[in-house]
Amino acid sequence: SAMDLDTGHYPILFLTIGSKYEVEDLRAFQAEMQPIFARRQKYVLIVKTSPNSYLPDAKMRKAVVEWWKSMADDQARWNLGTAVIVASAPIRGALTALSWLFTSPTPQVFVSNADEAVTWAEKMLRQAGIEPPASASALRVG
Repeated sequence: SAMDLDTGHYPILFLTIGSKYEVEDLRAFQAEMQPIFARRQKYVLIVKTSPNSYLPDAKMRKAVVEWWKSMADDQARWNLGTAVIVASAPIRGALTALSWLFTSPTPQVFVSNADEAVTWAEKMLRQAGIEPPASASALRVG
């Protein structure tokens, strides 16, 4: 799949997205999130985008917005925040602008590398009184 979810560092989830993804990939990820929501525990999501990822076209953007909204209630309840790793500064700027199109139910940041993402994720967990996983440091190099 173009989307790979690593739950091995719970409560930090690490999602890797390939350069090209389809609506089916979004649906598959949605299905993967159901057992996470079923845990009824807070988590932080780190999303690593592909270095050669491109901005989705209008049709795909609409699908992404719909998909994100479909999980909004669960996200609002359990997701403490999402850090999106985007190496490219222009794409990072465009995505930040795109995120204004719909209000994310949870805090969202766009960072340039995994190190920044993990630091932010650990901060969000600590603010919620949750001890970050010791294994999180392994994600910093990713």
